[in-house]
Amino acid sequence: MAGIVVAAYGVPQLTTRFFLGRWADHLGRRRVFLVLGMTTVMASSLGMALWPIPWAFVLFRILAGLAASTWAMFSMLYLSYYANTDHSVHAMGWVTFANNAGQVIATLVGGFVAARWGFAAPFWLSAALAVLGLFLVTTLPEQRTLRGFSPAPKIGYLWRYGSLRAASGLGIFNQMVTFLTTFGYVPLWAERHGMPAGNLGLLMMAGILPSTLFSVITGTWLAKFWSLRRLSWLGFSLMAIFTVLTPLRGGQAWLFFTQAALGVGRGIVGPVLMAMSIAGVASQWRTTAHAVYQAIYAGGMIAGPAVGALVVSRFPLESVFWISSASAILGATVSLLLSEKTLASAPPDLAKTGT
Repeated sequence: MAGIVVAAYGVPQLTTRFFLGRWADHLGRRRVFLVLGMTTVMASSLGMALWPIPWAFVLFRILAGLAASTWAMFSMLYLSYYANTDHSVHAMGWVTFANNAGQVIATLVGGFVAARWGFAAPFWLSAALAVLGLFLVTTLPEQRTLRGFSPAPKIGYLWRYGSLRAASGLGIFNQMVTFLTTFGYVPLWAERHGMPAGNLGLLMMAGILPSTLFSVITGTWLAKFWSLRRLSWLGFSLMAIFTVLTPLRGGQAWLFFTQAALGVGRGIVGPVLMAMSIAGVASQWRTTAHAVYQAIYAGGMIAGPAVGALVVSRFPLESVFWISSASAILGATVSLLLSEKTLASAPPDLAKTGT
C-alpha cells in the first residue's frame, strides 16, 4: 500500500502534464493554472489531514500529483519576466532554487511539526501555506499571448525539436537516480548502518541543500563558460561517481558527504535540462514543450522505484546503487554524444518561416 501511495503521485504527472501545458498555450494564459495548482494542493493536504485512510491517501496523493503537473506554468510564467530569452538557464536556475528551497524548509520544519503536534500537523500546515500561495498567485502580473495567434502544437510536432527529445530522455535518467537514492534507498541504507531516525531528515537535507545552491550557481555562473551538453555531462558524471561510492562505507560522515556531492550533480543537471527542453522553441509554445519534458521524465519517478523494488527483492541492497550509477553513466554518455547543432535545431518548416 505504501508503494501504491508513492506511485500515485507520479501517475497524473505522467498523464496530464502535456494536456495542461497545451491548454495553457492555447489560452495564452498561465496564471489561472497556478491558481488551479494551489487550490489542488490545499484540497490534497486537507484530505490527508482529515481522512488518514490508506485508499483515501491514494486519492489525495493523486491530487498532489495533479497540482505538481502545473509546475510547467510556474516555470514559464517566471521565464516570461525575462526580456532576453538567452537567460533561460539563468531563469531556470532560480526556479529550481525556489523549488529545492521549499523542499529543504519542508524537510526540516515538517519533521519538527510532526514530532511536536502529530503526523496530521504537517498536512494542516501545508494547507495553510497553499492558501498563502493562492493569495500570492493572484498578485502576479501576466502578459497574455493573443489567443489564436499561434495554436498550441501537437506533441508529435514538438517532438521534432532535438533539444526537447534530448532533455526528456536525460530527464528520465535524472529522476531514476534521484528516486533510487535521495528519495529512495539512501535513508534505508543509512538506517541499516545505525544512523538514528532523527538524523534521516538531516541526511535528506544534505542532498537537497547543495542541489538548491548549485541550481543558482549553474544558471548565474557556470552557464557563462560551459555549454548545455557539457554541463549536463558534468552533472551526470558527479552523480555517477558519488552514487557508486555511497555503499562502500556505512559511516554517517561518509553518507553525508556522498549525499552532498550527489546533490551538487543534481543541482547542475536540473536547470540545464529545463533550459534544454525549451531551447529554440517559440515563446508561445514553451509551456507545452516544458510540460512534455516534465511528463516524460515523470516516467523516471515511476520506473526508478519499480526497478529498485525488483532489484532489492532479489539482490543485496547495495545493488540498487549500481543500477542508479549505471543510469547516471548513461546520462553522461548521452550528454557527450549530443551535438550543439541538435540542441539548437528547429523543425525544418519552422526554420524556413523564421518562427
